Parts: sequence; structure tokens; C-alpha cells
Amino acid sequence: MKPNHGLLDRFGQVTQRKRYAILVAKTVAQSPYNNLYSTPRLSQQPLHPPYIHRHIIIIIMKTAAVVALLSATGGAVAATVGPQTYRNVPVGGPLHKKVGSFAGQQVNSPWGGGVQEGRGWTFVTGTTKIPSITGQNSYAGTAAWVGIDGYSCQSAILQTGVQAHGDGTVRAWYEWYPEAPVYYDDQFPVQSGDVIRMSVNATSATSGTSTLENLTSGRSVTTPYDNMSESLCGSDAEWILEFGGDSQTFADFGEWDFYDTQATSAQGTVSADGSTITNVKIDGQTLTNCRADSQGVECAYSG
Repeated sequence: MKPNHGLLDRFGQVTQRKRYAILVAKTVAQSPYNNLYSTPRLSQQPLHPPYIHRHIIIIIMKTAAVVALLSATGGAVAATVGPQTYRNVPVGGPLHKKVGSFAGQQVNSPWGGGVQEGRGWTFVTGTTKIPSITGQNSYAGTAAWVGIDGYSCQSAILQTGVQAHGDGTVRAWYEWYPEAPVYYDDQFPVQSGDVIRMSVNATSATSGTSTLENLTSGRSVTTPYDNMSESLCGSDAEWILEFGGDSQTFADFGEWDFYDTQATSAQGTVSADGSTITNVKIDGQTLTNCRADSQGVECAYSG
């Protein structure tokens, strides 16, 4: 998700002087002290001129401060879209590229789950019940997601899922890596105990959709992607638990499973049976014990 910096192109550019004039006009027009004699806001009695003068001075001072800020930034105001990440390490990064030092820990493997390797994967789905994770630090967390690529092919990943924290909070998100993940938050609220169906659909190497369905609340959300900068290979279909994102430690989730797992390519549709198994390993310690069969992917915390 690329941030919108809110800048006009060179054919529609507003000069700095006009920008400041517009800003001053808007500030004065929106002031509660505008038209004080005709529609007084604080009293039905007209305000005396000294009182008006004081507030005009305040308006001018506030406007000057904003103008100074615009001057310092070249008049550009960034409209930030999307996620919070911890030290720029996103949820859902490729398996091997994320190996290294993170939050003071040596992350040997950030993924736990099952990966169907092959060619031409276009659709992956799985359903999970979010476990209750409480009594731990809010910076502890585990992300659960389904996706295409990131295991053997690491140029891009189409993925969506949820991230559960040690204090019981849960957030839903989507991502076309290497773009940053975006959290739905109020748009698609989730909580422990909810049953979530996660699906990704690649319509081309640079386009597709991701869908989350809350089977408990009946709500769903679909995000489209079009002409993304990095292309999928279609070589990996996965159901993953991951350490990363805004988590500093890997949460003890107990047991977290995916069921109704399906992955589709031109050769047909398969379950998670026969998947390559990967486990989260931090500071040399394996923290998950995962297995896969025709029923789905099961992972137990083993730290």
C-alpha cells in the first residue's frame, strides 16, 4: 500500500503564496469568532472590540505557525496509510529474508506451518479459530495467515490474516509484500474465539484479491490488488503462524490450527496434506511443533 503524499502534479500545482492565502482564508472562515456581531457563539450579547482583537491575533499566530510548518516541509503534507510495524519488520515477510536479529533475538526461522510447493498456485484458503492469548505482555504476538509465495520465491507475497497479542487484542490485516501490511482495525474487528476464513486469489502475477470472513459475526472484507510493483511466482501455497510485525516476542498461543485448507493451481485443488513443514525457531530454540495432513495444519507452542 503506497502512501499518498497529497501533492498536486506540476499541471495542477498551487503556488506557495496562493496556498498560504487559501490557508489563512480557511482558518479565519472556520474560526468560532467569525461573524461575532451577527451570530455570537458564546453569548447573545455582542463582544467588545478588544476581545475580538485578541482572538484575531490568536488566529493570525496559529496561521503563522501552520505556514511556517508548510514552509519547512516544502508545502507537502503526507497522508500516511496503513500499518504500524516494529523496527520496519513487517508481518508476513519472506521466510528466508527475515532470518536474522530482531528485537534483540536471533530469528533462525520466523514461520511455523505448512507449505505446498509447486507451480502456478492461484488460490489458497483456510479456516481458523483464534485462540485466547492472555496474561502475556502486549508486545508478545503471533500472526496467522494464508498466502502465495515467500518460501522458495521471495520477490512478493499475497497474504491476509490476523495477529493476536499477549494481552488478548487481535487485529486483522492484509499485505502484498514488499508493500507494508495494512491493518483493518475498525473496518473488520476480530477477537479471540472468532472463526475466520482466510483466502487469497491471484488473478495474475501482479493482481488479485484477499478476503477475510468472520464466520462468527457474519462480516467479511475483500481487498483488491492491481498492477503491483513486485510479481508473484505462484510457487508456494502456505498456511503459516509467524513471529514478526509489531511483536517483540513470540506469544505462547497454546494450539493454533488451520482446517478446510485448500490450494488451487491449473493442475487442480489439493489439501495441506504433503506440505513441507516449517517451525518457528528463535535463539536456537524451536517454539512450534507443526504437522499437516488432509484435515489441515496443526501447530502447538513448544517453547
